Order: sequence, then C-alpha cells, then structure tokens
Amino acid sequence: MRIDRYKIDIELAKSGMSGYKEFAEKIGLPARTLSVILSRGSCKNVNAGKIAKGLGVPVEKIAKEERENK
Repeated sequence: MRIDRYKIDIELAKSGMSGYKEFAEKIGLPARTLSVILSRGSCKNVNAGKIAKGLGVPVEKIAKEERENK
C-alpha cells in the first residue's frame, strides 16, 4: 500500500507524540521498520492499518492518492 509520509507527519504532530521512535513503540513496530516504511512510502496493508490505528485515523487518511496520468 502506498502511504503519504506528509499526512502521517501531520497526524503524528496532532497526536502530541515526541517522535517516530515513541510512535513505533506505541504501534508495536521496530523503529527501523517504521523508518523504512516512511522512507519507501509503502508498506504491507497490515502495517498501514497499525499506523492508521495508532494515529486514530482511517487508513484512507494516510493513503497516497493514486493519480491517473492523462
């Protein structure tokens, strides 16, 4: 699943967490795994679900919008 790091950063800022390490611990992912996901901009659906749930938003809120090239 393609995810939008900018949208995740916004939701993370709203949550008041101090950073990615704290967030990774909260959602049960190793900090390195979260870092790779954010850098790559994609992850397995289950991890997207964990990220969204940890932020308290639906998965659609962090998904990258697919645009058709015309």
